[in-house]
Amino acid sequence: MYKIKTILFSVILLACINSYSQPFAIPGALGFAKNVRGAYAGSSTPTILTVDRLTDDMGNNGSNKGSFRWCLTQTFPRIILFEVSGYINLTSVIRVYTDYVSVYGQTAPSPGITVSGVDYVDIRCDYVVMQHLRFRPSYNGTAAIDAMSLYNADNIFIDHCSFSYAEDECFGMSGSSDDMTSNVTVQNCIFSWPLNYNNGKGLLAGDNVINASILRSAFIHCGTRSPYPNGANYTRWENVNTLCYNPAYWGQECGGGNHAEISIIGNVWKAGPRTSGQRQVVRLRTVLNAGDSIYLYNNYSPKRVGSSEWNGVAVYEDTRDSTAYKVKKRFSWAETNYYSYKVLEDSLVANAGARPWDRDLVDVTALEDMVKGTGSWITNQSEAYYPALAENTTTLNVPASPHADSGNGYTNLEMWVYKMTKKTTNTSIKNPASINTKEFKIYPNPTEGNITIVLGRIMENSLITISGINGQFVLEKQFEDQKIIQMDLISLNPGIYFVRINTCSMTEVFKIIKE
Repeated sequence: MYKIKTILFSVILLACINSYSQPFAIPGALGFAKNVRGAYAGSSTPTILTVDRLTDDMGNNGSNKGSFRWCLTQTFPRIILFEVSGYINLTSVIRVYTDYVSVYGQTAPSPGITVSGVDYVDIRCDYVVMQHLRFRPSYNGTAAIDAMSLYNADNIFIDHCSFSYAEDECFGMSGSSDDMTSNVTVQNCIFSWPLNYNNGKGLLAGDNVINASILRSAFIHCGTRSPYPNGANYTRWENVNTLCYNPAYWGQECGGGNHAEISIIGNVWKAGPRTSGQRQVVRLRTVLNAGDSIYLYNNYSPKRVGSSEWNGVAVYEDTRDSTAYKVKKRFSWAETNYYSYKVLEDSLVANAGARPWDRDLVDVTALEDMVKGTGSWITNQSEAYYPALAENTTTLNVPASPHADSGNGYTNLEMWVYKMTKKTTNTSIKNPASINTKEFKIYPNPTEGNITIVLGRIMENSLITISGINGQFVLEKQFEDQKIIQMDLISLNPGIYFVRINTCSMTEVFKIIKE
């Protein structure tokens, strides 16, 4: 008997908290899981659990504190917070069977949590919200594993997470014919460096997946499947604002579904050192079935010439080259807001992955490769890089009356957690090659040392800050009654930086490159 499915949606932006009559999974959530409330989706008040150790065991202190494995596998609705930072090295798979879970990696002290070790997290329950964690397994020498998988899971919202070094896909989802995986959002994530030699894979939606959204994410150094819906009975699928850098050939791939409706909007394909042959943003495969339909809009690849979206599509392995599956109007259910592909890369650099304000060197390197057109695949576990993470501790001060309504539909605890998510440079990011607007001019860019900022008019009580791609502020300068400001960047390491100009009337952010 099929479970009754409800079309839901999901993702993150802390700007619109008071705008909704019904709260989303988090403020600004998008996609099919946008209304999923995780631990609060059931009728019972959830229990607050805290990860207070890095060991992979079932250890706990008898008072709602314990290991990551212990917290995830409890059999009641639960909210999981972190009072430690560092690596959690799994010794075996963690399978999560009990519904109603919210996991908030942003509560960990700097530099956050990376789940590693010889196995992975396998979600087999319903109503999950998970944010700001990194998943970077090490190959266990036997079975090919994902970094994370969903199976027979409904109403799953994954936001601002990072996935690397999987021997199979970085992220996989599938279901059984009588218990499909449905209503999934994966957004603001980074998928990088899957293994498996020349066939490293990004994300697969396999058999029996319906209603899945892949949004505002980067696939970096993934040979194939960036992403790839393909399997029996999948129906509604949307891929919005993803960037695929350095694939073997294509970006998004499409296999056959069950009268599937596929929406592909605002995506970018970008070649890298290992890219060869085809250069299309989408590939259609033999198994595209009769009744499947595809809507394309505002996608970019070098193969796209002229106004037709279909110039950027590879029709492969004798797939029907027919207008039968080409849809001219957006599907009625596909409501996700999108950026123009022209600003996608900068938006991802500013906001994608776990803890954009506190990135690890894996994400920093991946994003720098994406921007500069550098880097390559890795083909085995010995090449995987696990940067040192400080094992810090903190004591969280959970608000009084944590489950009471804060006045906007979210609980006091939820608002406390969301305010821990530090604002990044994701506002209005300008093209680094043309930082010349009515209000500001910045040159030279790229620079080997100093930059000059020319203001269109005298501005009072204003502030310039410069932050690295890891989100950390490195320079700051106050200015008043000036039109020309010079800043010395000689001491900064080569890389990508954001210049934020804050005035009394506006905030602008520009990307610069220090050579």
